[in-house]
Amino acid sequence: MAIYALDEEADLGVLPGRRAFPSKFRKAVVEKYGARCNLCDTAHSVRSLSLDHRVPYIVGGEPETLVIQDFQLLCASHQRKKSWECEHCPNRNTQNNKVCRSCFWAYPDTGFTHVAILNFRRLDLTFTGSDDIALYEGLRKLASHDDVSLACLVKRLIRDFIDK
Repeated sequence: MAIYALDEEADLGVLPGRRAFPSKFRKAVVEKYGARCNLCDTAHSVRSLSLDHRVPYIVGGEPETLVIQDFQLLCASHQRKKSWECEHCPNRNTQNNKVCRSCFWAYPDTGFTHVAILNFRRLDLTFTGSDDIALYEGLRKLASHDDVSLACLVKRLIRDFIDK
């Protein structure tokens, strides 16, 4: 076990780093987007949503002026996923804002071109309510019967539908 202590005589001055968002700004973001996760579109309590920099702080730093469109609301699960992806993205070292602005994690609903620089597309489906859950369970059983993953089954069904 280690014990850490600060020297009470040390002059720390202003420490660099992140600032707290004004509550008025957070409320404005919630008013614009609603109390929903931008990635899964699931409703959450306002308190459980994180105010997220679309261009990660590790790339873009703290903006001088807060602009609503530069932020999004994320549930805890997607905040962790985005954070992990951004921390392991090669652009973390390059720090090109344009790369982040065309990424799924920053703009999932506006024609992203990559996911953390990898050339692929991503679709998250959420099943809610008894009808949706029954559909999901039916898909899961069919995937198990065909010995394929649920994602492979859904892709196959989409291909079959498009080819008709």
